[in-house]
Amino acid sequence: LRVLDLLDMLCGRAIATEPLLLLPHPLLRLLADSSPNPAHRVLTERIGGLLRTRLGKLTLRAPWRPVALPPAALAEQLHSVLTLASKSRAGGRQLGAALTDMVLLLLRTMSSAGHLSCLALAEAAQPEGTGGSAAAQPTMPTTPKKAKGKKRACASEVGGAGSGGGELDGRVLKLLSDGLEAFYCTKNNRLNGRLVVKLLERHPLLGWGLSPLLVAKVSGG
Repeated sequence: LRVLDLLDMLCGRAIATEPLLLLPHPLLRLLADSSPNPAHRVLTERIGGLLRTRLGKLTLRAPWRPVALPPAALAEQLHSVLTLASKSRAGGRQLGAALTDMVLLLLRTMSSAGHLSCLALAEAAQPEGTGGSAAAQPTMPTTPKKAKGKKRACASEVGGAGSGGGELDGRVLKLLSDGLEAFYCTKNNRLNGRLVVKLLERHPLLGWGLSPLLVAKVSGG
């Protein structure tokens, strides 16, 4: 518990560092291993709170420092989280919610750091023969009071992604495709089906970029 207290303090610092993004998988695995034992209830609640209220809300300031954490390490972390979701049979709703939050964290970080192009990902995720274009993504409705914040969020996503594509686009698309395939084909998969819905709510451009992928899986593609 003292180690968790230290991690909680580090995640709550005003200036967070890139290596904190290596925490999702080991903490999720510890949560999955501890959940079946009632004697570890305090530990599981503490880990769940750290993942969802601290690590899940982590924000890193630009510019990204590859020396501190190479972009490939983010993709490997996403792979480990999605693999855990497909193989874990314990943890219940708490683990499912934490898994979804960590996937959101990693995708958001990749996008804002410029390692993932939302527009290129949307175009690549289009089912064959649709002729869809990422540049024609729908505009999310906003209320007058929140319009400025929404515009800033979208501008940040577009600016971080760039027009030439991100270096992790292909790998992330493959990981998400395999993860959604496992969700719909594997019993008791812990990946939450509301992943894309939450992306649409919190990160509209990235969410629209992934929505064709979910539609394809729902329709059996």
